Amino acid sequence: MLILSTLPPAFFFLNRLKENNAAQIEKINYVLSITGPEDFVYDGKAAFNLFRRDIDFFWFSIRPNKALETYQTMTEYNYDIYELIEKFRPKIISDCQIQNIRHEAVASDYIQSDKFENLFIRKNDL
Repeated sequence: MLILSTLPPAFFFLNRLKENNAAQIEKINYVLSITGPEDFVYDGKAAFNLFRRDIDFFWFSIRPNKALETYQTMTEYNYDIYELIEKFRPKIISDCQIQNIRHEAVASDYIQSDKFENLFIRKNDL
């Protein structure tokens, strides 16, 4: 009985060992290959932007009861992703946490990447 009870967790952990982050590393390398150290990037999930400048520091906490909401109670800070995209003109943006990918700030200046469907590249940088 003891041996049988250890089989399901053992299969779970063996399957987890097969997983790796190769896809994430591929995306990171892709972003690095088409951006320079001075370029802005909007990640939205901390999935690929490790070495480039970000357009803001609150994109990771816009869900309710997180840092942004607390910060806004102490200051007059207004987080608007579309205004930030227009202001900083990031070379690459992710569709993560962007409610309307057809918004003028995105649709007029960005085209979907042919390698990663959730990434958009500024048109004049292709």
